[in-house]
Amino acid sequence: MTPFRARLILFAIMALLLATAGNALLLQERPAMPRGLTPGKILPNQPSTFEFAQTMPAPSQARPPSSGLSQEARFQIALQRELASHGYADQLHAAKDGLRFAVIAYEFDKGLALTGEPAEKLLERLLFDLNQAPKGIFADRAEANPQLVMEVQKTLLGLGFFRGTLSGRMDEWTEGAVKDFERHRGLPPEGRLTEATLLELINYSGRPLQFSSG
Repeated sequence: MTPFRARLILFAIMALLLATAGNALLLQERPAMPRGLTPGKILPNQPSTFEFAQTMPAPSQARPPSSGLSQEARFQIALQRELASHGYADQLHAAKDGLRFAVIAYEFDKGLALTGEPAEKLLERLLFDLNQAPKGIFADRAEANPQLVMEVQKTLLGLGFFRGTLSGRMDEWTEGAVKDFERHRGLPPEGRLTEATLLELINYSGRPLQFSSG
């Protein structure tokens, strides 16, 4: 065998080895094609690349976290929680103005001016208050306070509903004036100092009810 023929055979063997190695690498890098699938064919029930991209939500369309409540909503939830834990759950269960009823009851029991307004300072006070609400009906406690009854009499007098003596007692004149006011404002005429009646009196007169807790 001539030297030229030997070199030719050697080159052929090397080319064959390189081709085999290249095919092996190519088969490792490419995933196996499913049986019966040709290039460019899409499997049944499988979205195309474009369709798959269409189903992916854009970053701006991501749903907000469940905790994305407004500051006012978080404040009211916290205030309701604290009032309930202090014994004012009955007022909170009212169909309308339950939170404000609970605020009025708490303000009265603490000797504060009656406003019925949820406030940050009220929540701060509740957080450090370890006392529970007194037992019993709120109207009974309110009518037993002569200072509050006197304030209600003065307010009703100024609004034209009261014509009796400013006695500080829930006498028949005061009860009748409260009933007249309740009828005028569309409330059940009970003639009692309930949370609803006091809140309506505050709203109608446009000012809080100042009184002493003594």
